Amino acid sequence: MADQEFNSLTDKAIAQLRADHNQLRNMVRNLLQARGHAPGGYAGPLFIGTATEDIAAYSAGAPGSGEVSISRWSDDGTTIADDASWTETAYNRMTSAVTSGAGVFMLRDLWGRLWIISEDCGA
Repeated sequence: MADQEFNSLTDKAIAQLRADHNQLRNMVRNLLQARGHAPGGYAGPLFIGTATEDIAAYSAGAPGSGEVSISRWSDDGTTIADDASWTETAYNRMTSAVTSGAGVFMLRDLWGRLWIISEDCGA
């Protein structure tokens, strides 16, 4: 009986769920923008990273990914903070690849789960 109820979703109901999802997504985006978050979905301070391996470019809707050694700078911006560096998987949103040893600017996604390579810092 439960399987029959589950399978009773109609095309109209699915279309309404999609419309509701899009409306909710737009409301959340607008709320985050109103609170000062960047429209691209990134939040927080910039960090500096050094690629520890080659990382592919963003292509066909998919970012490249690879390991980056991340450093957090002190509040005055002149020295590396005491909790210095650590390694994380990062996702490259640039359309150019990152070579091992290259310096990059890093951001966190809005939920603080992913590290995003935002741009080459020329280091």
